[in-house]
Amino acid sequence: MVAPDMRGFGESSRPVDVEAYDVVSLCGDMTALLGTLGEESAIFVGHDWGASLVWSLAVLEPIQPQRALGHVGNDTSREARIPA
Repeated sequence: MVAPDMRGFGESSRPVDVEAYDVVSLCGDMTALLGTLGEESAIFVGHDWGASLVWSLAVLEPIQPQRALGHVGNDTSREARIPA
């Protein structure tokens, strides 16, 4: 299991240009990580912002039979909210 920090979070790189955080670049980071680790396949699971990226990865990157993509979302619409 690998749990990397996404670009701009934790100890990852923090590009100044907003354009560096587009979905295509962030999905490219995930697929490049496979190559860096020498892996041919992976199951990607994302939470919150990462969940939307994993969903986008399924659309933007060619899906090979050995690569499974997972998606975990976070629905807070039903949680009690403290009035502001």
